[in-house]
This record gives sequence, C-alpha cells and structure tokens, in this order.
Amino acid sequence: MSPVRKSRRKKGVTLEKRSVSRYGSIAVIGLSIVLLLVFQTLGRTQVSDRGDVPQPSYLAAMDAYGRGEYTLAHDLFIALAQKGNVDAKAMLGVLYFHGHGIEADRVKSAIWFYQAARAGRPAAQLVIRKLYLSGEGRTADRDEAAFWLMLARDRGEGDVSESAASVLAKVLPTLKPSIRTDIENRVGLWRPVMADHETFGS
Repeated sequence: MSPVRKSRRKKGVTLEKRSVSRYGSIAVIGLSIVLLLVFQTLGRTQVSDRGDVPQPSYLAAMDAYGRGEYTLAHDLFIALAQKGNVDAKAMLGVLYFHGHGIEADRVKSAIWFYQAARAGRPAAQLVIRKLYLSGEGRTADRDEAAFWLMLARDRGEGDVSESAASVLAKVLPTLKPSIRTDIENRVGLWRPVMADHETFGS
C-alpha cells in the first residue's frame, strides 16, 4: 500500500470518510453487479421475441450489453423498465453509472438502482447500501445502509447473501441495540414495491 493511501486511512475523521475508507466507493461494483444480476435473472426471465417484429426481452438486452452495443442495450432496458421489468431497472443503474451508451449520470444511476432495490432485487440492495455508506446521492446514513444490507442478506441467495452478511457483521456492532431492533422490525415488515415513483434521496 502506498504512503498516500495509508495517510488517507488514518485521517478518516467523519462517519462518511470512515465508511468510504472501510467499504470503498461504488466504483468497484460494475462488473460484479452485472454478473450477479445475470445469474439471478437467467433462471426466471423468458425470451419474448416472437414473430417478424422482435419484442424487447431482457436476454436480448443483456446480449447487446455483452457485445458492447450499449446504445441498443440502453434502449431495450428502457423499454423493459417502462413495462416494470425490475432487472432492467438495475441494469440501467449500471449503464448510467459507467456511461455505457449514454452520458454518465450518478443521480439517474442511483434512482434506477433504488427502484430495483425497493422492488426486491438483493443485488441492487447491495448497491444502495454503498450509496448510503458513502453519501453519494444523499446524506450518508449508516442505519439505512444496515437496513438494506439486512434485506439483501435475508432475501438474497449465494454470493449476494454472503457478501451482505459479511459487511453487515462489521456494521451491526456499531449500532445501538434499539436501532438494531428497529431495523430488524422494518425488515420483517418490508414488502417489495413494484410500481415505484419514489426517488433515491427523497
């Protein structure tokens, strides 16, 4: 590790700085979140291309994304998202974060990820907890980050659940017992929101 990085770690005074130092920026999520979403959705997404005029499908959009045809992928994901496809919303979060096929826009990226997280996608919930820890898109909120982590741990599968549990194990000891109980109660009562007009930070 370079001397510069060491000095930065030692100067983590505020909660936001400590959180970013400990868990890193959301810049590291790109490839991993795409792979997680692919494996989560292939088993439940059906190809809907029929007839002479191809209809937008999630697999077709992912195929375009994999070929680097980002503009086409963006258009397909937008069409799917407008019809309520939650995985397409999460992939739009990826596209807007990296600026693939469109101009990079962290605000729009956060909005799409947030809608996917509220609709119940654990991989997107992992992204949202990073936003709450780092303070990107709104004020840093460790308690809210713990809430999304707990959801991803309890409702996710495989690597998603394990990753959430690993980070949560570091976050929970920093919370007051009463706050932890409140979060656990919220998680128990939580239900996915499919028709979502709330934006991240509102």
